[in-house]
This record gives sequence, C-alpha cells and structure tokens, in this order.
Amino acid sequence: MVRQFITPLLFLTLVLSACASVNAVTPGPSGSVPFVETLSITPGSSPTTTTDITPTPSTCAYVWASQELPALSQKLYRALQAVDPSLTGNAYAYGENCVFADGHSTFSTMETDFRVKVNVSDLKDEKTLGDWIGRVLVVITKLPSDDILGPQPGHVEFAFSRSETENLFLNVSIAKFQKQPSGLSGAELFKLFNHNP
Repeated sequence: MVRQFITPLLFLTLVLSACASVNAVTPGPSGSVPFVETLSITPGSSPTTTTDITPTPSTCAYVWASQELPALSQKLYRALQAVDPSLTGNAYAYGENCVFADGHSTFSTMETDFRVKVNVSDLKDEKTLGDWIGRVLVVITKLPSDDILGPQPGHVEFAFSRSETENLFLNVSIAKFQKQPSGLSGAELFKLFNHNP
C-alpha cells in the first residue's frame, strides 16, 4: 500500500466526484506492499492510535492508505523472536483516508496486515517455506484480538530471503489460512498460497 500523493487538480477532481456520487469499492489490498527491510522499534514508544471513523461521502474523497501500528509491531516482534531470533516483522492498519476539501483527513481501518521476513537457505524448498508460513500464522492468530483493528481479517506479507538479492514474496490471507485443516503444513501449505509456480 504505497502512500498516495494528490496534486491540487487531482484533489479537486476527487472531491467533486465524491460529492456527485460514491462508487462502491471492494476493500482489501490491491497488490503487493513493498517490504520494509529493517524493522525499527523503539521500546517504550507511544503507539499511534487509529480510530475507526465512518467518513461522510458528501464532504470528502477516499484514498487507499495505511498506518503503522508500533505497539502491535512490538508484540509481534517479541512473539516472532521467541519462535526464532532471525525472524522480524511489523504490523500496520490498512484502510482509507477520507480527505476533506481543506486538506485534513480521517483514517478508517479495514484490516490489520503484517509483514514478516524469514531468512532461508533455499527458496525452492517448498516444505520448509510452508512450515514457516504455518509457524508464523500461528503466532499472528494468537496476538490479542483487542489489538487487531478493522472489521475483516488481514494478510501476512512474507519476504523469504536467501540473500540481499534473492527473495521470494508471498501474500497470505489470514482468513484463508484459518479455513484450512489444522494438519495442513509443508509443501501443501506453501502451494495453497503460492500463485506464481
């Protein structure tokens, strides 16, 4: 979810079109989010609060947006480190900014998404990659439900990394994972989410 910048002319066009009519948009990520290579968490930092607000369609234009969740990122990071010290990750809220004519905006959360980096020795070892998906998803689904924002389950963006230049990115739906049989693991689990064989 790349932050979007609006030129004054585009902003005016968006505001006018939002006032004229509002098109229904299917919520959810519309592509891959760039993976943040380094995870910077300052212990004791105050979390960014995200409030679910229902924007007024007649007074603002909607723009896809995301907001980092530092407190949840710290919990995720600690939980991942307990599984394996090489794991890193963070959490963010995905949703929409309701941008008003005067330039201020309000953010509405649709889902909480996660980024996780896993160091591996072989990017073609489907069994190992699938096992990592299962282990990480168990950690994420055990995070406190009060910390998970938004009305719908989110996604986990995996960055499997063999080196600085050898990476495999995989987007895993938490809802789809939760619907699978509990015994599914290894290569079967990897193939379920790998759409680029």
